[in-house]
Amino acid sequence: MLDLLSKPERIKQAIIEKTGISEQELAEKIRNKQEEFHGLINEAAALYSIAKEMGVEITPERELTFTPIKKLIPGMQNVNIHARVMKVLAPRKFEKEGRKGRVCSLLIADTSGEATLVLWHRDVELVEKGVIEKGDVVDVLGAYVKDSGEVHLSLGGQILKVTERERLPEAKAQLKKINELEGGMSGVDFVAEVVEVGAVNSFEKNGRMKQVASIFVADETGKVRVSLWDGNASLAEKLRSGDKVKVEDAYVKDGLFGKEVHVDWRGRVAINPRIELPPIAVEKVRRAHINELKEGKSFEIEGEVVDGNARTYKFCNRCKLTAQDACPKCGSSELERRFVMNIILKDETGGINCVLFTDVAKEFLQLKEFPKDVEVETIFELKKGDLIGRRVVARGKARRSRFTGDLEFVVKRII
Repeated sequence: MLDLLSKPERIKQAIIEKTGISEQELAEKIRNKQEEFHGLINEAAALYSIAKEMGVEITPERELTFTPIKKLIPGMQNVNIHARVMKVLAPRKFEKEGRKGRVCSLLIADTSGEATLVLWHRDVELVEKGVIEKGDVVDVLGAYVKDSGEVHLSLGGQILKVTERERLPEAKAQLKKINELEGGMSGVDFVAEVVEVGAVNSFEKNGRMKQVASIFVADETGKVRVSLWDGNASLAEKLRSGDKVKVEDAYVKDGLFGKEVHVDWRGRVAINPRIELPPIAVEKVRRAHINELKEGKSFEIEGEVVDGNARTYKFCNRCKLTAQDACPKCGSSELERRFVMNIILKDETGGINCVLFTDVAKEFLQLKEFPKDVEVETIFELKKGDLIGRRVVARGKARRSRFTGDLEFVVKRII
């Protein structure tokens, strides 16, 4: 197959002769096809895909054959496969012998069986950019089979989205709306708009380093937190508010503060897929460095927690005043016990005191309620070791402290 992909003029001439299309029209189709693949396929591969769409058979110097998956044998070279993508696993980074790269595995199937197709380096972008998705029919051209049975693309090989030419298994892919998500669901697919992006954090668990990042996404039916794990976590560094994402093979949990979507190594996130979404109404807040904050203005800031403390206070709901044993205005002793946390957040431009009141403090500490028999100061000290060094994105408003006169940041949400 690779000999055919090295001769674009031959494919071009066959298309023109068999369809009567002009060179100018064909050139436009080539540009559109390469744009569809985000520039990740060469001219010959684009022509091959166009030929298949237009029903033009191209005869290579050697007969072009497609091997059923069940007939793949370790050691086979220059293999072509016509199959459906049944599942896309999360891309991941790796380092080996001083070289860095990316790898991604796809489960593909025809009527004879299933196989794992492994994409490397630049081809991984086909998955990250949503060019190749679950349910797509593909031609895998110029592949080889490893001893493990995995199918890998050789240098110059291609994976191309094509029309179905023979009966293939169906991939279960039904897009959900956010208001349809329920705890316990798995294998969930949905499309949404990114409204908030959190920081990437690394931690050790069972002797292995793991990564996690949170984003909030929304569609016309609702909003939900999505936790991106390990290979998917680094996507948070590429995402911006307003981006669209297609989430595949996620699972849903009932968390402390409502439903949560989790995307681990079994799922993946495609950024800005070519899918139209109904408009959503969300507040747009600019992300800023700490030294850019202005009094009275709302921002998002990202930084590292370097210190903090917590305390309890009493509050009169009627007069909206803090109190000791009784409200200084109405004299009521029916006071609500509230909490406040202060964390010092630091980025490359400076540091600032961030104020987290009761509900935000509970969410930050991952507590549904503060225990009545334990002081909040004690809870904070017990958790402080996990909090210091944590990277967070905080959304809120800058104001002047009543006590020091310095600029501080009142946090409405930790992302």
